[in-house]
Amino acid sequence: MRTLRGALLLAAVLLAGAPAIAGPADEAAPEKRYVSASPQAASPEDAPAAGAVPDGVSPPGTALSVAVAGGGDLLLSWGRSCVPSDTDYAVYEGTLHQFGSHVPRLCSTGGMQSATLTPQSASSYYLVVLRNAGNEGSYGRRSDGAQRSPSAAPCAAQMVQSCDGSAASPCALDEHCLTGECWDTVCCDTDCSAACFACDLPGNEGICSPSVVAAQPTATAPTGVVIPPAGVDFALQMGTLDTATLHAAACGGPAPFSWAWRLLSAPAASTSALEGAPGSTAADVTTLPNPTLFAPTTGDHLAGLVATDAEGCVSAEAETLIRTVPDGRLRMELSGVSVRPGKAGRRGMEVAMSP
Repeated sequence: MRTLRGALLLAAVLLAGAPAIAGPADEAAPEKRYVSASPQAASPEDAPAAGAVPDGVSPPGTALSVAVAGGGDLLLSWGRSCVPSDTDYAVYEGTLHQFGSHVPRLCSTGGMQSATLTPQSASSYYLVVLRNAGNEGSYGRRSDGAQRSPSAAPCAAQMVQSCDGSAASPCALDEHCLTGECWDTVCCDTDCSAACFACDLPGNEGICSPSVVAAQPTATAPTGVVIPPAGVDFALQMGTLDTATLHAAACGGPAPFSWAWRLLSAPAASTSALEGAPGSTAADVTTLPNPTLFAPTTGDHLAGLVATDAEGCVSAEAETLIRTVPDGRLRMELSGVSVRPGKAGRRGMEVAMSP
């Protein structure tokens, strides 16, 4: 048997029950056993494009094959699509040497990667075409490299997704990639199984790159004002009567994330504290994603955030600065105050303050 790059399964039966011999898709050359599929671009907009049955070269993967079953039937079997959304297959039959005569024998195999058929004529060829919910994929290429035309009575509209096994090409299995590395539906240029590396980072699809996790802290306060950061990731100014809510975020790694906030520095003799932290030192950590910062003392409060992604990759510590300033709102602290009811005939009360 011989595989030709860029076409689909072809099997010819000259006599019922006789061994299947083969010819290429568009010319008589009985030495060739089968050909396989390759992409073409086309129409609809409401469903994803479908891929192509592997031929072992392009697309790589388990090649198509044909075998004689009992009673003169043919058993067709093929590999899985490189496009994860492809879940079904259509099988077409045509008369050998009348290429373009193929019509549906099965518009669905129920997701099975094989089918047993009784040939409709003494000399038949078969095409297996991938399908998804709305479209079917490539019918393959002719021996001259041109795309084979769809059936005159197709099972579905045609829209084809390229699957050549190169880096960034879609994949469902490692065998769909020339490197043998399928990473989250994308072919990778090399083995990318090391911790903190990924092959599907936005803008770097198909290239094994460090999966850098970056913590992104911010903060809000009722009367807070964002101030330009000076060597920190975020800065906020608020009054001493306010509390700030810190907000954890991260990018560059897979969710879910875990968090570690700590108060790196605060004004001397401060009573500032982070919600959830057992104390107010740099060694006291809270794992709340959005803790409250109590900062009643005028001065700069520096909080640090570390993010850890789902694969255990840890970010560098990012810092957010909370600057508290004297609050302009009225604040009274009274000591030595006694209150008694007002004298008869007078409303209110009397306040006596001792020196």
